[in-house]
Amino acid sequence: MKRFVFFVGLMHIVIASAAKQSRDAAMGMTGLPRLLRRLAMTKVLRQSCFVLLLGIFGFSTLPAKAEALRITPRVVHAEQVAPTLIAAQAGWSAGAVHHFALELTHTPGWHSYWKNPGDSGLPTQLQVDIPSSFTLSRLSWPAPERLPVAHLVNYGYQGTIRLYFSITAPSPLPDLTRPIQIKATWLACQDICIPEDATFVLPAQIVTPNAAPDADFMERRKVDLTYPSLSGHFFVQDQTLGVLIADAPRRVQEGYIFIESVGVVPPSAAQTLDQRSKTLLMQIPLEEGVNLPLKEPLSGFVMLDGTPYTVSLPQGSPEVGFYRERFAMLGWPQAWLYAFLGGLILNIMPCVFPILSLKALSIAHLRGKEEREARLDGLVYAGGIVLGFVIMAGIMAGLRQTGMAVGWGFQLQEPWFLVTLILVLFAVIQGLRGKVPVHLSIAVAHHQGYRGAFLTGLLATVLASPCSVPFMAPAIGFALTLPVPNLMMVFVMLGLGMAFPYLMISMVPAIHRLLPAPGPWMQHVKTLMVYPLLVTILWLLWVLGQQAGILVVVMVGFGLLGVAVVLSLIQLSKKQTMKRGLWGMMAGLLLLIPVLAHTMDANSRDQHAQSQGFALETLNALRAKDQPVFVYATADWCITCKVNENTTLHRQEVQTFFSDNGIAVLRADWTRRDDTLTRYLETFNRTGVPVYIFYPTGDRPPVLLPQILTPSRVMDTITPLLKDPACAATSC
Repeated sequence: MKRFVFFVGLMHIVIASAAKQSRDAAMGMTGLPRLLRRLAMTKVLRQSCFVLLLGIFGFSTLPAKAEALRITPRVVHAEQVAPTLIAAQAGWSAGAVHHFALELTHTPGWHSYWKNPGDSGLPTQLQVDIPSSFTLSRLSWPAPERLPVAHLVNYGYQGTIRLYFSITAPSPLPDLTRPIQIKATWLACQDICIPEDATFVLPAQIVTPNAAPDADFMERRKVDLTYPSLSGHFFVQDQTLGVLIADAPRRVQEGYIFIESVGVVPPSAAQTLDQRSKTLLMQIPLEEGVNLPLKEPLSGFVMLDGTPYTVSLPQGSPEVGFYRERFAMLGWPQAWLYAFLGGLILNIMPCVFPILSLKALSIAHLRGKEEREARLDGLVYAGGIVLGFVIMAGIMAGLRQTGMAVGWGFQLQEPWFLVTLILVLFAVIQGLRGKVPVHLSIAVAHHQGYRGAFLTGLLATVLASPCSVPFMAPAIGFALTLPVPNLMMVFVMLGLGMAFPYLMISMVPAIHRLLPAPGPWMQHVKTLMVYPLLVTILWLLWVLGQQAGILVVVMVGFGLLGVAVVLSLIQLSKKQTMKRGLWGMMAGLLLLIPVLAHTMDANSRDQHAQSQGFALETLNALRAKDQPVFVYATADWCITCKVNENTTLHRQEVQTFFSDNGIAVLRADWTRRDDTLTRYLETFNRTGVPVYIFYPTGDRPPVLLPQILTPSRVMDTITPLLKDPACAATSC
C-alpha cells in the first residue's frame, strides 16, 4: 500500500508535466499572457507535490508487513544436521513477544531427539545469552516418532523439523550494544552418535512497536504445534502405569503414548491396548526404581493409528479403568436387557413404594373404565416415567460434559433438592387429606384425567433415583460411556421396565377385570396412604440433617408448619380476596424454603469439604502393606445401602469375620457430592451406590460383591480369596 501511494504521487507529477506542456502550446496559440500560464503551472505542481508528499509520508508511517528473517549460524560444528534460525520479526520491539524457530534438516538416515529421548540419546538444547530483563520461553516440540535401534526404542525426529521458542522484550528496551547469541546443541545419530552445535547472532536493530510477526511464520507455527487433544487420567497399580482415555476414536488398532517425563516407563516396553466403545485403556510397565507418586499432570502425546493427540493427564484412583473389562462392559442387547430388568426391580424397592401405593388407587379405578381409556391411562403413566428418565439422563450427560463428576442419584446430594422433594410430598399429603384443590395435587389429579397419571410417573422417577438395584448399575455405567442419543436409549429401557407392571394391568382387560370394584373402601385406603408418605418425609428430613445440619431441618419443619397453617386458613376463609392473598403467601413460603435451605447449607459446605471425602491415600497405604481391604460406598439417602448395612455389614458375625481375617474396612460416603469418589466408582463401571469391593492380597484384582447383601453371601465371596499362600504365611 505504501509503495502504491508513492507510485501514484510520482505518476501524478509525470502526467502533470505533460499536461503543462500541452497547455503551454495551447496558450501560445491563443496568445494568453505568460503570467496566467505560470499560475496554471504552479497550481498543477502544487497538487502533484501534495500527492507526492502524501505518498512519502505514508511510506514512512504505515505499519510494515514483517518478513521472517533466516539467520545462518556464525559458528557451526555439524555435518549430519543443517541448522537454521528463523526469526518472525527482523528486530526488537519494546514489550513484544518475539517468535523464533530452530530448523533442523537431517541427512537421510540420521535423527535427533525429542525432549524425552527414549532409551538413549540427548534432547536438543538452547543456550541463550540475553540481558536479565528479557524472558526466554521453553522449547515447544512437535510430536515425535518412535526410532527403534536394535533392542532399544528412541523418540526423535527425521527429515526437516522446527523447534519453536520465544523471547519477550522488556519495555522500554535496554541499549543493545552487545549482540544476543543463541547456541543450539543436539545429538545426531545413525549407527553412531555425533554431538553437533551451532551458534547464531541475533540482529540488534529496533523496529517500530506495531510491527507484526511474519504471517507465514505464524501460520506454519500453528500447523506444527496444534494437535487434537484427548481427556483422561492415569493411575499406578502393581508397578504398572495405566492410562484411561475417555473420548478416544472408535476401533483403534494401534496406540502408543509418548510421555514427556524421563524415566517413567521403559520406551521399549510393550504397551497393551484395550478399548470398549470410546473408552481406551493403555497399560505400560513402570521403569524400575521410578519415584512414586508420579508428578501431575502426566503430559505428552498419544499416537492412535498414526494420528498424534496431546494429553495432560491428572492422577486418578489406583483402579481407574485397570480392571474395567472385568466389570460388566456390556454390549447393546445386554445393556438394554439389564436396563429393562433394573427398571422392573425398582418397583419393589422401598424408595418407590409411596408413589406405587398412590398408583394402587388408579389401578382400582381401571375396572370402572373402558378398555381404551384404561390403555391410555397406562400409556400416559409410562410416558411420565420414561420422560423423567430421559430428562435425568440429559442432565447427567450435560453436567458430565462440563467436567462435573455425577452419577445415579446425584440430585439427592444437594440439600435444596431434598427440600423441594419434601415440599412436593407434603403437597401430595395435603391433597390426600383434601386440604388442596384437586387441580393442585399430584396425588389426586390422577382421578381427574391423564395429567395426574403423567405427573405421578414423573414423581415416581424422582423417588426411584436413590435406589440402585441389580442389573441397573452396569447398564447405567455402560450408558454413560456412550454418545448422548445412545445414552438416552438405555434410560428409555430403564423407564419402560419400571412402567411395565402397570402397563400390563392397563393393557390386558383380563387382568384389570380381576381388580376390586371402586367403592367407599378407597377413601379409607387414601387416608392410609398418608402414612408411608409421612415416613418418606421423615426419612428425607433425616438425610437433610446429615447433609446440612439440624438448623436446616428445623427451618424446613417450621416452613411446613407455616404452609399447613396457611392451608387451614384458606379452608376457613370465605372471602375470595383473602383466599387469594393466602395462596400468594403459601406460594412465597414454598419458594422461600428451598432458597433459605440452600443459603444455610452454603455456610457449612466448606467445613464439610474439609472433614469429609474418600481417602485414596488410606486405601493405597493399606494396599502397600499387602493387607486385604473391604470398601463399601454408601449414602445416607440410599435406602438399599442402609438395609445392607443394618442386615449384614453391621452384624456381629460379619464384623468378627473381618476382624479375624485382618480385613481393613473402609467406608466411602457419597451422601454429598465427592468428585474423587465418583471417579473411583466409575473405574468399576458404577455410577451410583451401593458398591461393595474387596481387595485381596498380592497382585490379584479387586472383586465386586452384589448390591443386595446377606452375611453368608459376603463371607462366602471373600473366604476363597483369602486362601493365598502369601496371605497364609503371614497369618492374614
